[in-house]
Amino acid sequence: MINLTTSNPSSLEDLGQKQKIILIGVISALVFSTTWVLIAYSLIPLPLPALDTIEQRLIFTLRCQI
Repeated sequence: MINLTTSNPSSLEDLGQKQKIILIGVISALVFSTTWVLIAYSLIPLPLPALDTIEQRLIFTLRCQI
């Protein structure tokens, strides 16, 4: 078991800073990729095979006409 009370405080601060940087990077990557997926989906509307119903075909047709 590691006793954190005797650890060097600066190393704990460095660890927290590294975790913050990693967390910011992960969140930025998720936002970036989600943005591009949404842009691509709005520019290239493709029908999903799982949602191949009459209503979905109508929505797809209307989106293609816009």
